[in-house]
Amino acid sequence: MDRRKKLIANWKLNADYVSMKKFFDNVSSNEDVDLVVVPSLLGILPAMNLSRNKQINVAAQNCGIVTVGNHTGDTSWIELKDYNIRNIMVGHPEVCKAFGESDILINKKVKTFLENEINVILVLSEDRTDLLKDSTKESLKLKLKKYLSGIDPTLFANHLTIVYKPTFIGEVGVRATPEFVVGAITTIRNFIREEYSFYIGNNIPILFGGEFLSEDFEEIVNSNHVDGVMIDNEKSTSPKYISILMKYLYKASTETYQKFYENNLIIDEPLEIERQRQQINISPFEDYEIDSDIYFKDIDISEEEI
Repeated sequence: MDRRKKLIANWKLNADYVSMKKFFDNVSSNEDVDLVVVPSLLGILPAMNLSRNKQINVAAQNCGIVTVGNHTGDTSWIELKDYNIRNIMVGHPEVCKAFGESDILINKKVKTFLENEINVILVLSEDRTDLLKDSTKESLKLKLKKYLSGIDPTLFANHLTIVYKPTFIGEVGVRATPEFVVGAITTIRNFIREEYSFYIGNNIPILFGGEFLSEDFEEIVNSNHVDGVMIDNEKSTSPKYISILMKYLYKASTETYQKFYENNLIIDEPLEIERQRQQINISPFEDYEIDSDIYFKDIDISEEEI
């Protein structure tokens, strides 16, 4: 999966057909920014139809791991795949709370979907309870270990997006500073690099899904450690608001940036090579002298170039 800047708009239950049509009529897609909308279950097919001529992807808010049988009220991932829906959100705190989803079930979902070539948007949330037990760094590492346990890591680079959502920010009324956001996401990426490989860690898009101040947005997304944001409130259906965010994301995801990244970070490295490397425990650092500070430089774009 490429690491273009990404914007995920989680519509929850805030988008009827009229608001969806207004959204797609007024939001311009951009090949340099990956825009994903996440409508309700009944809104998926209309959204797929309305986005047909735009470079906008559609994801499901939730899905079960069952395929057939007596499961009233559930939705099968096979059904979604039959309708060409290849993106599913997993682990959103509202879903976990409403349906009592455990870490074990989240792990099963991630494993099932990835093994069937479905793109997973894994929401990694932290609440006050998590922070009472561990620091942010330790809490994130423990959750990632649980969610990704027993899964072939070579599937991560092509089909996994991680969204860091610190719900405790709203609960305790603190501000998500750019330094905090970049620090948390860097912790996630470094853990994946150390636990699996540098190549895998470097090719997983990691987004921020928490609340942020408008004045902090540009600094957050200009960091090359942050691959974008998930808008998880009523503003997600506003074409004007999303268009403004897309403009700033475009500034941080230029063609120059992409070429620089792709040429130096071997995006197209065959997965088989990665498998062999892991089996014999050879670090990618032995093959490639890669300094993240060098290969992740911000590109400054003037307003006139947009």
